[in-house]
Amino acid sequence: MLFFIHEFLKSLYQHALLVFDLKTQQWQWDIDKIAALDIADNVVELMAGKISLFSSETQTALKLGACIGSQFDLKTLSLIGQYSQSDTLSHLWAAIEAGLLLPLDDHYKSLETTGDKNSRFKFQHDRIQQAAYSLIPEADKSALHLKIGRLLLANTAERDLEEHVFEIVNQLNSGQALITDDEERITLVRLNLQAGNKAKAGTAIHAAINYFSHGYHVVRCLGMAAVLFRSL
Repeated sequence: MLFFIHEFLKSLYQHALLVFDLKTQQWQWDIDKIAALDIADNVVELMAGKISLFSSETQTALKLGACIGSQFDLKTLSLIGQYSQSDTLSHLWAAIEAGLLLPLDDHYKSLETTGDKNSRFKFQHDRIQQAAYSLIPEADKSALHLKIGRLLLANTAERDLEEHVFEIVNQLNSGQALITDDEERITLVRLNLQAGNKAKAGTAIHAAINYFSHGYHVVRCLGMAAVLFRSL
C-alpha cells in the first residue's frame, strides 16, 4: 500500500497538483482538481500511466514479462523478446530503478560471469503486472501468447519439456483459437494431457481439470476424438 501511496503522490506532483511553495515552505494542493482527475480510484490505470512514460523498449519488455506472469526470468524474456540478455536487462533497467520490478537474485549484476545462472525478477505488485498487460491491445493478446508459446516450445529440449510444460501450455492455450494446423492442435492436446497429469500428480485438481478441458476442446475442434485419444 505504501508503494501505491508513494506513486500517487508522485503522480500528483507530476501533474502540478501537489507543489512545494518556497516562500511559505509548505506543500500546497488543489483537492477539487485532484478529485476531478480520479486517478486514485484505479491503481491499474495509475501504474499504466507510469509505465507509458518509459521508453518503447522498456514498455515492450514489461508487456512481455506480464504475459509470462508475476515472475519471469531473463533468459525466457530474452528469447521471446528476440534480444540478447544484456540488451533485455538494459530495457528493464528503468523499471527496476523505479521499483516496479524486483530482482529475486543478484545474477543480473554480473551477467558476464554468472555462467548458466539465470536472473529472475518479479513485478512489485500484481497490479503492476496487470497495468503492463493492459497496455497490450486486446486484439493482439491471443496472437502474442501464441507466438510466445511457439517460441518456448521450439526452444525447449524434449528432456526439459516436463519441467516447463505449464508455462508453455498456458501460453498456447491463450492463443488456442488462432491455431488452425491439425498437427499443432494434436501437439497442444498432448501438452494439455501432460500438464493435466502433472497437475493431478501434484494434487492441483482444479488446474488438472482445466488442462484436460482445454485438451478436450481442441479434440472437438479436430473432429476426430476417438482416433486421437487412441494415439495418446
